[in-house]
Amino acid sequence: MKTREETIKALSEALATIAQVEKQILDLLKDVVANEPSQEPVASKPFGKRGPVPKSKKPRYPLQGAPHTGSIPRRIAFYEDDIKSLHAAGLHISGIANAIGVHRDTAALYLKELGITPNKAKGKNLLGGRAGALAPTEKEQNELLKQNPWETSNDT
Repeated sequence: MKTREETIKALSEALATIAQVEKQILDLLKDVVANEPSQEPVASKPFGKRGPVPKSKKPRYPLQGAPHTGSIPRRIAFYEDDIKSLHAAGLHISGIANAIGVHRDTAALYLKELGITPNKAKGKNLLGGRAGALAPTEKEQNELLKQNPWETSNDT
């Protein structure tokens, strides 16, 4: 068996060797980083007739692959399932437009392209329906008067 001093000496030699290898690895990494070209793209600033173009005047390009870009059939295919389910739920054009996040004219175009007849607006324009109850129609008011003919607005 080794004595304690011999064990400590062997361990310190091993640590020195590890430190030397670690220093060599770090030196190699520094050389690789120094010789490697920059990966960052060089951004060219937009330049107009009279100098740099301000941010507010820069052209805005749509995001690639966004649902609102591309041809009409592609956009319709993206929203088709949602439009059909909302139409089946009884929503009108405005309600469908609010639910999928497009303008009501765009929703009307999508419905037309899909060959769907829009629902009539009966208070279902909002996703959850109207907040308050609808006023009774003239026909419903006449039915109520037939049930209780003595209740009129002239009685006080």
